Amino acid sequence: TKEQFYAIIEAKMKQMASFEVAKEVFQAFDENRRGFLKIADFEKAMELVDVKIPAHILKSCFNKINRSLTGNITLAEFTELFTNSKQI
Repeated sequence: TKEQFYAIIEAKMKQMASFEVAKEVFQAFDENRRGFLKIADFEKAMELVDVKIPAHILKSCFNKINRSLTGNITLAEFTELFTNSKQI
């Protein structure tokens, strides 16, 4: 139906907007423009936004985002949090 079509389009638009926001946040965190975030980038970003998280919890969150287990968070891994509404 037309309503279902609109619902699908609306969901896709929200997903695209979430991706763009995630991409902008990622790029702000990736000050060295390497295309990935290291734990130090993640820690610095949390400090910049005045988020106080114990180091062991921050590392745990980082590791959960880093599904590829490379020690780096890629743009794809980072945006997955936003676009799929996955929880850490």
